[in-house]
Amino acid sequence: MKKIKFFAAILLIIALLAGTFSACSDDDTAPTGETVAVQNGENSGSASSSKGEITFCYSKSDSLNPFFAQGVTNQMLATLYCDPLFKVDNTFTAKEVIAENAEINDKRVTVTLKSTQFSDGSSVTASDVKYSFDLAKKSTAYSAALSNVASASVSGSKVVFNLSVADKYAKNVLTFPIVKSGTADDKDSRPIGSGRYKLDGTAQNPFFSVNTKNTAGNSAHFKTLSLLNLPDSDALINSLQIGNTDFIFDDLSTGSYKRINATVKEVSLNNMVFLGVNSSNEFLANDAIRQAVSAAIDRNAIATTAYQGHSVASALPFHPSWSELSAASIDPLPDYDKTKAETVLKDAGITEKNNKNVLLFNKKPITLKLIVNENNSFRNEAATLVSQQLEKIGFDVTVSVLSNENYINAIKSGKYDLYLGEIKLSDNMDLNPLLKKGGSAFYGIKEDNAAISAYESFRSSQTDLNQFCDTFSTALPFIPLCFRNGVSAYSSDISSDVISYDSDKFYNIEQWS
Repeated sequence: MKKIKFFAAILLIIALLAGTFSACSDDDTAPTGETVAVQNGENSGSASSSKGEITFCYSKSDSLNPFFAQGVTNQMLATLYCDPLFKVDNTFTAKEVIAENAEINDKRVTVTLKSTQFSDGSSVTASDVKYSFDLAKKSTAYSAALSNVASASVSGSKVVFNLSVADKYAKNVLTFPIVKSGTADDKDSRPIGSGRYKLDGTAQNPFFSVNTKNTAGNSAHFKTLSLLNLPDSDALINSLQIGNTDFIFDDLSTGSYKRINATVKEVSLNNMVFLGVNSSNEFLANDAIRQAVSAAIDRNAIATTAYQGHSVASALPFHPSWSELSAASIDPLPDYDKTKAETVLKDAGITEKNNKNVLLFNKKPITLKLIVNENNSFRNEAATLVSQQLEKIGFDVTVSVLSNENYINAIKSGKYDLYLGEIKLSDNMDLNPLLKKGGSAFYGIKEDNAAISAYESFRSSQTDLNQFCDTFSTALPFIPLCFRNGVSAYSSDISSDVISYDSDKFYNIEQWS
């Protein structure tokens, strides 16, 4: 680790960069009165802490037990010392880790385990997996992804997961940490995992050391990893710049990005940005008008301009990198085609305009209100671009920027025509939050929309992906725009290529040098 002279560090602190990297600071759990330790670069809140070869940040006030951790800071550290059954890569494909294989039969997923040891030398058993699942099912970090997994049971040396609804991609959510039974019962517990590192030190001065029972960990270049308590989110970027920490991750959920003097990598997230459609609106109830809206949007412009390149455009409700799309030869982003939008409207007989050059439908000008949350600059800029693009085909669009409370209330009460929203999809590409009545984002959609039944058929393997995508692109219960990225940044002390996936920000840490 580079040594930073005290006075140079003070000058850099005074020139603290604006912006936050949310994954390494959790304001809701951060204590006060500890910024001196952060500014002086002390590890785990004490100058006497064991100093590792590289340093990561953590939140001292939050639990390091992944099933009780409330913030992303500590949650993402779990992948260092707890391996899952499966890990999802950047093509959203499940790769076996502790699992040898999985057999999916309707609503049952039977997992066979590899021969694996925890860091204390004991074997990972099916009972350990069930214990871990029961904790994950109730946790902040994993409960949403496991919403369709009703229960787990032990069947000899195998684990059987029972699903509420058949799901051919159920393996993609079996990514929760596996820990030894009885070691993770409460927030103060110190779980024993089988990952590349093990949680070491004391409650006041934790750090990670190599797990010699793990083949990858045993070959890691960095044998110890320090933890630096960063209760002040504004100190995070600065801590990387002055060499106090070596790696940070930002999911860019604040809607802004600040440049940082470090190596920065894009990290694919399954966060879909979309236009919610109020189908009770007399214009948007018309299939042709919804199709014209979708065709008129230049999604690449939104991804590169509004999101400053930190997103990938998509006209489908699936991440463009998903391996299943390429396997089915499905293009998630047809070329931007203003002419197609105009042709769709013409074929539907929507050609007449008023004296303001606005298209008429049933003798009325097509006027639309697009609402957006004021707290996110990315989405505000995207809303402006959407309105400009729709005006080019003859729609009159007004953007209404609302406070968070008013924005949510407007959506719930249906006081909008379009809303610009974002939702994090689970890695099994579950669209039920958007397409199932009672789902967290089921707003403005008619229950007889053809995409709903088409998705049910696809998820249960009665139809294929092509059939669902074709139906979705015609029915358009909502209109996908892009999938947002996060970014990882790391110091020059790490000379090797760093690979970060959403499921594991330290995906190839054993290869770092």
